[in-house]
Amino acid sequence: MRVYKDDFISPTTNITILNKVLYDEREWRSVKLFGVLDYQNNLEEIKAAITNKFMSQRFNLTFDRNDIVAILVSNDSQKIHLLNFIKNSETFLDNKMDLNKIMLFTDFKEN
Repeated sequence: MRVYKDDFISPTTNITILNKVLYDEREWRSVKLFGVLDYQNNLEEIKAAITNKFMSQRFNLTFDRNDIVAILVSNDSQKIHLLNFIKNSETFLDNKMDLNKIMLFTDFKEN
């Protein structure tokens, strides 16, 4: 397991963000599609996004824990380790209802 949250100092603004989520490398990344009119009407926002290297929060995709269909692991040892971690740590998942979403690659059947 890696450190999931920690205080983070932005290298571009030098602002400290408390309890920032640090481990997102395995997440899908996307932004909402925006058109030419949105671009033309929000030119300063787009320029700021280029300077800051990230889009405004209004372009973020949103999801909640109900959107997670499965968390796939390679073997029983990883499954046990992850189950224990979720039961004993603060996570995005519900430590009772979402445990059944953790399964082996070989057991997962896509609907």
